[in-house]
Amino acid sequence: KKTVIITKEDERRLQGVKAGMNLPLLFHDEVIGVIGITGEPENISRYGEILRKMTELLIHENYFLEQLELEHRSYEAFVFDWLQNTEWSPSFLDRAKTLGIDLYKKKQLILFSIGKNDTMLQRKIWQHIRNILTKEHLFVRWGNDRFILFTAMSSKEQTYQFLKRLKQDCETLFSIPLYIGIGQTVTPNNMSICYE
Repeated sequence: KKTVIITKEDERRLQGVKAGMNLPLLFHDEVIGVIGITGEPENISRYGEILRKMTELLIHENYFLEQLELEHRSYEAFVFDWLQNTEWSPSFLDRAKTLGIDLYKKKQLILFSIGKNDTMLQRKIWQHIRNILTKEHLFVRWGNDRFILFTAMSSKEQTYQFLKRLKQDCETLFSIPLYIGIGQTVTPNNMSICYE
């Protein structure tokens, strides 16, 4: 777990070794790799440390993004099961609890479609809408160009105003029409009927 410095003297003494540094890459306090840099240790040490820190940051960022993607897929899989099954198993109820989904409040299903199969654009729109919503909303990607929102807004007028503003925002920011389908407000056990 420590940086190893190889001097010119080590280079002469050890076969196949060049002067430089070996910097361990740490992830969750475990060595997952080593960066080897050749050159005079006093000349490269500060650059080596910067390179090591940047590499570790990239590894942590990638791990974080993978965890977020797994979380989003968990929600998507749950919603898929919710809309396909009319009977709830104990494991389904446990998943809802683990994901923090309230299956006792009436909800309204709202389907969004952007009508364009562009992965980067979809991610930008999904992230934009996600940032506007609160934790009470369940919002997932649904296929190539669609998203589903489950909401428990208090009135039709509140829902209408929210969606009107959201549609205008998306169309202004992304220059693409946003199509919205609104289902009835139903109990969660009737959500599959509402989706059909």
